[in-house]
Amino acid sequence: SPFTINSTTTIKTIAVKSGMANSDISTATYTKIEKVVSPAFNPLNGSTFTTSQQVTISCGTSGATIYYTIDGSTPTILSTQYISPFTVTSTTTVKAIAIKTGMANSEISNVKLTKLSDLYDYTDNGTNITIDKCKITFGEAIVPSTINDKPVTTIGSQAFYGYTSLTSIILPNNLTSI
Repeated sequence: SPFTINSTTTIKTIAVKSGMANSDISTATYTKIEKVVSPAFNPLNGSTFTTSQQVTISCGTSGATIYYTIDGSTPTILSTQYISPFTVTSTTTVKAIAIKTGMANSEISNVKLTKLSDLYDYTDNGTNITIDKCKITFGEAIVPSTINDKPVTTIGSQAFYGYTSLTSIILPNNLTSI
């Protein structure tokens, strides 16, 4: 019957039947191949930014090479090799894979970084931020507590007007006017 092996193992087998000569001994070695640790991103998935965002990718497997894409495609060894942090200036999904000779490739990791102007139109009066219009049309809208290190204190009267497919709106504690 089938069995499971969890480490590199050599298996020897022989066929035996009464009234017949035994078969030759067959030997096979099964090598467990360790998998490269999946790449990790800084900032984390779901992060937002205002003008640009520096992205750092790391891997917990020493000596692994990281390849990444920013166009939505699946990364391979033909993709851009990660050498140093890079900057994105628009909403971007970064995908990465880590590869090391003698090991199985990592799982593909991804991170979505969203430019706030893709989510909200807002006014910066120099001290505070007013959310003028939400661009999220369905699901959950999370209003940030700060934009450009300034508190979001006001939600404009038309910010969520007409959005019937939003399931929830999470507002920051520092609001002074809605």
